Amino acid sequence: MLYKEILNASVDQFTDRTTSTVGGSVFKHLTTTMSAHSKLPGPSFRESTYGLGWLRTQLPNQMFKISPSLALLGEQPVLGEGATPRLLVAHYGSMPGACCGVNLFPEFDALVVLLTNSTFLARHGRLVHPAYHADPLR
Repeated sequence: MLYKEILNASVDQFTDRTTSTVGGSVFKHLTTTMSAHSKLPGPSFRESTYGLGWLRTQLPNQMFKISPSLALLGEQPVLGEGATPRLLVAHYGSMPGACCGVNLFPEFDALVVLLTNSTFLARHGRLVHPAYHADPLR
């Protein structure tokens, strides 16, 4: 429910160009938090930027390009190849032995939350890939 509320509030605030949501959501200033503040490293034809804790990636693209775990995880797959381009807004975190990821797909009102108890197995791109390709709207 928490992330669904963040997704709904962010869509409302970006659509209405406001910093709060009609109906009184506790989530404020999501247009600032989730807007692009810097470009992510590496070449990309599509958007690949970083906000205040949130990554913005226009799919098809790699899901995330910055992480303390990248040396362990290696190259991430390209998510969304052959599908209609869509925006992914995501937040990732890790600590020794655990990783998590929140993946918001605002254009089709969906989200995927990944929680793992293993850094090595936390290949988010490979885990979200089947869920994205199951989208009937693409």
